[in-house]
Amino acid sequence: MNLPQRRYLPIRLESIKPEREIPFDLFLRDGEHYVLFRRARQMLTRGTIDKYVDRGIGDLYIDPRHQRELAQFFEECLATEFVDPLMPLDRKAALLMDASRSIMDSIFDDPAAPKVLRRARAVVDYTIDFVSLGRDAVSSLTQLCSHEYQTYVHCLQVSIYAVAIGNQMRLSREFLACLGEGALLHDLGKTAVASKVLTKVGELTVGEWVEMKRHPTKGLELLAQNEAIDERTRSAISGHHERLDGSGYPEGLTRDNIALPARIVAVADVYDALTTEFPFRPAHTWEGALKVLQEEAKAGLDADVVRELSVVIGTGRRKSK
Repeated sequence: MNLPQRRYLPIRLESIKPEREIPFDLFLRDGEHYVLFRRARQMLTRGTIDKYVDRGIGDLYIDPRHQRELAQFFEECLATEFVDPLMPLDRKAALLMDASRSIMDSIFDDPAAPKVLRRARAVVDYTIDFVSLGRDAVSSLTQLCSHEYQTYVHCLQVSIYAVAIGNQMRLSREFLACLGEGALLHDLGKTAVASKVLTKVGELTVGEWVEMKRHPTKGLELLAQNEAIDERTRSAISGHHERLDGSGYPEGLTRDNIALPARIVAVADVYDALTTEFPFRPAHTWEGALKVLQEEAKAGLDADVVRELSVVIGTGRRKSK
């Protein structure tokens, strides 16, 4: 079966537990098409997984019509497999990343749903548990971050960086949970921005820029149907584009009026954007991105937060060489 290309949902082979029944068809990508690999309700052996990974085939794909089932499948995997102390670190990282991506995809598909905060908190809790395992865990997770831009993937990666920064700063677990939740949902308001504005390659018009600058406020409005939002989560969402010198938006706040969660998410947000490839520029290397952040820390970004991110990213990357 040879199907025309749609936005099929990727799943890393390493995130699939051997002998676990998969409730939907799995596909391989062949150029611009997807070819059936395994029918639903079949299992993959360890040998099959290793064989395809050794061939350089790291991803399988799922029909986008099964988005919600995929998110539910991964939520079950996290609950039953992620706690296994014998699971290798790299497979645990792959499972966490794929599960989180799938859950975030479904959240952005229905951003006003009443359980958004609860599902986001679950992703953050697993991320905190993993990051707390040490620098090898942080390194294995950050190296899985994609260079391709999709808003929900960007939000996930910003959350990973933010939690890693907060962990490096020895912040409490409660603070990390609120921080990670805010980072995970910081761009939720972009679902209320016109697609043509979000995807525009050229310079935005005045009207389009006004619309874009409303997305932090729109994000909080979308979460209004959820339970009470912690102020730290709220500040991360509303303030991630504020800058210490007052040049940011939407309020133009200055140093003393920008809460720590917003400062951390601002740095994580810029770092992920710099290391992401866009139509108008290639992705920066991690070293290049950190240099840009250090320049921006002279005025708009928090220099202490940039320094902590440099430790998180630099240590893990050098160790992996």
